[in-house]
Amino acid sequence: MSNIINGLDKWNHVLGGLFSPMKCVPIPGLGPSAFRGSLNTKQLNRTALSLVSSSPINVSRTKHEISLVSDAYYLIKFQIKGHCVVQQYGREVYLGPGDFVICSTSDPYQLKFPCDYSQVVFSVPQAVLKEVFQSPESFLARRM
Repeated sequence: MSNIINGLDKWNHVLGGLFSPMKCVPIPGLGPSAFRGSLNTKQLNRTALSLVSSSPINVSRTKHEISLVSDAYYLIKFQIKGHCVVQQYGREVYLGPGDFVICSTSDPYQLKFPCDYSQVVFSVPQAVLKEVFQSPESFLARRM
């Protein structure tokens, strides 16, 4: 799947269907009409590999969004361009190009992208990653 997406409503809908429900809003001073994004994704059996790029945005996944689905995934986010601040489990990490972080969709998180960015996101069902690592929780929300 390869898409150029204009408009935050459509972006929220597409990303929520691909990863998990979340809320994306423009950063202060940037209106929703200025938003642009692109998404390229490839399904790999039970996992997916996606290239996500967009204008500056803030993303949140709250208990409300978590309650909407029962599937739990780990999202391994590789920062390619721009910067990201990730908040989960009381931790805050700053990602620059070359860094990556693992987030859990079964717990609230926030992502802040202050400028245009690109991330490669590897989406893995939690049960699958737990087959490979005994304790993936110890790696969550830590910059690597």
